[in-house]
Amino acid sequence: LHLMMLTVVCLLLVLSSASAANCPTNGPPSNATWRFTTSFPPGCNGTACSYFLGVRTNENPLFLDFMMEGKADGWIAVGYTPNPGMSDADVFVCALIGGQVTILDTYNIPNVYSNVVDSSQDLCPSSMSSVNGRIRCVFSRAIKTNDMVQDKDLNQSYYQLNGWTNAPGSSLTLIAYHGSTTPLISPSKLNPTTAVSAVSAGMASLDPLIRAHGILMIVTWPVLAVTGIFFA
Repeated sequence: LHLMMLTVVCLLLVLSSASAANCPTNGPPSNATWRFTTSFPPGCNGTACSYFLGVRTNENPLFLDFMMEGKADGWIAVGYTPNPGMSDADVFVCALIGGQVTILDTYNIPNVYSNVVDSSQDLCPSSMSSVNGRIRCVFSRAIKTNDMVQDKDLNQSYYQLNGWTNAPGSSLTLIAYHGSTTPLISPSKLNPTTAVSAVSAGMASLDPLIRAHGILMIVTWPVLAVTGIFFA
């Protein structure tokens, strides 16, 4: 309990020292239609989705609106990175910390598997909730912010990371390592400002190196087993 309280206090101190976000006059309406969506399992709807992301252009065309929802008691997130991996990623996190849902602008340090709270909080929350084990955050962000070190220009093409977990986060290292299946990584780059239609965040969206590893494991293990029997 004391550790949880310390985590919340540290997080509040970090956020209070961060610069205020540049926000649109209005967030997305409750009946918003999402121009681009990502879901898992493929083809799921509503509460059947372990993960859902919707993206649209705000009524102010300088901003994008986001809606993230997932079956998680820890956090759900979306990230954008120039490389097909977790490094050097601009990550938006909807996290349940100390019993409260918080939306955080975070950053994955290049060449280091570490996620930290961005010194400039550029996300504009509209609503946040946690009901029956499902986290939901609706927020906006300027397509291009003044923080060009940790924030990505969202009118460029990136690999999209989609992650969720029941593992609790902390204030300074928010997203701990969580395995190769979450986050799911888009097979190619996309532009959040112009992307349309739907993408299923299924196993086909994993990093090609991860898929290759799985295929090689499936192929080589039977060969090794037969060889072992032959020489036994």
